[in-house]
Amino acid sequence: MASYEWTRFLVVLVGGVLGFGLASSGLYAAGYGSVPVANLFAITVTAGQLVWVLGYGVTAFVLWFVWLRDLELTGV
Repeated sequence: MASYEWTRFLVVLVGGVLGFGLASSGLYAAGYGSVPVANLFAITVTAGQLVWVLGYGVTAFVLWFVWLRDLELTGV
């Protein structure tokens, strides 16, 4: 992987983790993090949880789709 590819990878990783972490933290600090937004199988999902799960899920998917999908992870 070229140097600029590592840079792009790290920017997406750090940006995703920090961005969605700060968004979730901001929701809790503003009082909206514990507001229920859905009720799935008798489990209440709050706004902060939804931002956290979707944010980190999207970040992991983008990292996999762009950089990790084409890797051949085979044993020796």
